[in-house]
Amino acid sequence: MAARKGLPAFAACALALLTGAAGGEGLRLDLEVLWPPVLSQGTLYLFGAENRVQILGPGESSPRCSPAPVTPAVAPLAAGGAVWALDADGGLWRLGGGLPRWTEGGYPGALRLLPGEPRPAVLFKDRLVLPDGRPVPLPFEARDGNALGDGGYWIRGEGAAVRLTADGTPVFSWKPPSGSPGPALLAGDRLYAGTSRGDLVALSPSGRKVFRFAAGGELPTPPVAAGDLVVFATSNHFVRALDRKGRVVWHFRLEGRPLSGPLALPQGIFLSEAEGSRLLLLSPSDGKVVWSWRSPAGDLRLPPAVSPRRAFVLAWTGQREPLFYDVALPAPGAKGGGR
Repeated sequence: MAARKGLPAFAACALALLTGAAGGEGLRLDLEVLWPPVLSQGTLYLFGAENRVQILGPGESSPRCSPAPVTPAVAPLAAGGAVWALDADGGLWRLGGGLPRWTEGGYPGALRLLPGEPRPAVLFKDRLVLPDGRPVPLPFEARDGNALGDGGYWIRGEGAAVRLTADGTPVFSWKPPSGSPGPALLAGDRLYAGTSRGDLVALSPSGRKVFRFAAGGELPTPPVAAGDLVVFATSNHFVRALDRKGRVVWHFRLEGRPLSGPLALPQGIFLSEAEGSRLLLLSPSDGKVVWSWRSPAGDLRLPPAVSPRRAFVLAWTGQREPLFYDVALPAPGAKGGGR
């Protein structure tokens, strides 16, 4: 692709204003945050309106300004030791390890960035551009997708989905009897996919149905593996763990719809809630609450950025600019705590 001629002037960016301790009263940002925060190499990236980006590095107490003049058109993500963002003109930016860098253009109309190495894949309605730049035509109009644990991809459309290997080779296509495919997890030799009808379906390596579990709510995010169990959250406010035969091992009732997770951490299964504005760690063996934290002020609207030791949370109190909380997670093996 042709090199870009020149770069926009760096946008003005002011520092966040300190209104209290990050884990207590929170920091009132002066940034209208538009996308979920992204964590890479211990550094947090916040993307806002008007080409403004703020960065919180390890050991820093409040975000500082980035000279990156980019307003992402799709959700930014971490890949290959950096953060990547697509602007409205289809330009791909790399942030990390020095000054932000415009890498190339040619991606207008993209639906989503998907994890890849050394850079993300780019999903369009008609193709998936792999990290090495090769386009893979899709057999239907794509709506969304997610990466799988083997480096491959699960791409889904209105009534069908296709599993691709890391090099773009189709493994199988799948059409649920009714509704649309949802996010999926690859665990061992099985793929677990949600549907818009509120089912979780286990599929064999050839795409054959192994079992179907009627969950009664859609899966907003992919399930997660916890030993021999598959754990998933649904829009009807439940978290469930199933064994390989599709039997419920445990379930947990959320206060509201899941905002992010489940995510497997050393301390347990991490989730965040929208209504209730809580962070949770559940025991993977029985679903009991290991730890919880509730926002002292403000509602959670975007998924937090999470590492094994910290969660970076944004909460809105009626203003465009959110409060920022730096929440310490319990050490593995610790009991109780939180609020």
